[in-house]
Amino acid sequence: MNIWRDKTRWSSGPTSGDSVVIPIEKLDQLSKFLDQVEDIRDDLKEMNIDVQSVKKKQIDILSSSIPDDLKQKEMDELITQLEKTSTVIRSKLKDIERQIQNDEQIKGEPDAHLRKKKTERAALLRSFMDSINEYQQALTEYRDRCNRRIKRQFETVGVYLEVENILEHCSTYTQGIISYEAYIGISYDKIEWRTS
Repeated sequence: MNIWRDKTRWSSGPTSGDSVVIPIEKLDQLSKFLDQVEDIRDDLKEMNIDVQSVKKKQIDILSSSIPDDLKQKEMDELITQLEKTSTVIRSKLKDIERQIQNDEQIKGEPDAHLRKKKTERAALLRSFMDSINEYQQALTEYRDRCNRRIKRQFETVGVYLEVENILEHCSTYTQGIISYEAYIGISYDKIEWRTS
């Protein structure tokens, strides 16, 4: 277990190499706080892993030519887990914020431990926001890719329908040619019959 010590300089009295030992109750509070910080860091690691897994599932889903319900279900489960984790992290960060506010009200002026708590909370909040932004960016990219895929499919179907229409009109055109050839053939046969 880490023992925290404040090194302080005084103009008279102890030299700069001396240290003041922090009372045990402060160490217990700091130890509990550091445990909370570790829990949040572990949750953030889990959240980042889930974000990467969601990205991989999105790529798998978009790369397959046939929709796979199993992959979609797995991605939905990952998203649900990610949302639960983010809710837990958010509540833990709010708890730390309340603890900091209570400490400020009790002590009146910030000390080194309070500054340390604020700094840790700010770093955790920044990491959390980065993870949330990465997740939202992944969802936006997935939505855009799905829209492009659907648009491509419609364009392909639209082109196919146009080709089909052209072929229908061509068949009508070719039927017209065939019937015209038949008419010409009949006329030719009549001409031959008359001349013979």
